Amino acid sequence: MTTLPSRAERRAWWQQLLAPVLVRYDRELVAALRRPGEPVVRPSRITLTTRHGPVRALLYAPAEHRGGLPVHVHLHGGAFVMRHPRMDEFVAQHLVDRLGIAVLLPDYHVAPQVRWPVAHEQVHDVLLRLAEDGPHWHLDPTRISVGGFSSGGNLAAAAALLARDTGGPRLRALTLGVPSLDVAGTWAEKAASLPVGARPMLGSGVLELVRSTYFSAPAARRSTYGSPLLAPSVDRLPPTLVVTAEHDLLREEGERFASRLDGAGVAVHHHRVRGRDHYFLDPTNVVAELDLLAAHLRTTLA
Repeated sequence: MTTLPSRAERRAWWQQLLAPVLVRYDRELVAALRRPGEPVVRPSRITLTTRHGPVRALLYAPAEHRGGLPVHVHLHGGAFVMRHPRMDEFVAQHLVDRLGIAVLLPDYHVAPQVRWPVAHEQVHDVLLRLAEDGPHWHLDPTRISVGGFSSGGNLAAAAALLARDTGGPRLRALTLGVPSLDVAGTWAEKAASLPVGARPMLGSGVLELVRSTYFSAPAARRSTYGSPLLAPSVDRLPPTLVVTAEHDLLREEGERFASRLDGAGVAVHHHRVRGRDHYFLDPTNVVAELDLLAAHLRTTLA
């Protein structure tokens, strides 16, 4: 007997299909970041093995390098249902230009094709492959960092916790932009921390989509790696940058995570973007915000 896809699964399918059309900000930000005469970094395509099958990725690197490059793994957002690594190509371009490092954008698997914990374990395994086989791609296996935006921030924080708890790899840095770190809390609980009258762009439907597809198992939502904010301990994580936005539904969980890191003795820098919602970057501020990211990686990774 064939089971028909649910309404949430159909919505997830459509978002995946339309992602290259729906995501427009990336082109504007690439244009805002590019300096006169600056060459465009063309990525190479590589494939990394994981316990859940091969994961393709885009690898950005300086045009001329002799190998042994530090590598930052950046994970795009999209509520665990969108699959479009190139949406954050502007991050890779900027970091390669500013720091001369390599940046990897993995095409991790999403719902409804997979459920928790597939994407989380794939990301951790990608980090393991870089630590084991980095020289094959002219990368330094001892200088790896991970980060992401929104749901990608969830995956990055979980990967850092997994690396800590399972013996590696050793990460040099963690970067979290408007991260989703608590998928167990309700929309009303999250919205309660915002200013009176605030209307966050992340509506209750987005949270319901996440829970109905990737996190369909209730126990996963409260697990250490599903909701990193709820982890029993956050000690021994790498130096971390946490960026939140003043009007973002996810602001409080990001700031609570930064506070927990500080209390655990982890080197952490928290930056709140004033007057912005979940889409915290636009052509007017993207250079300053990504320069903050570059500064964090310059001191920890590069």
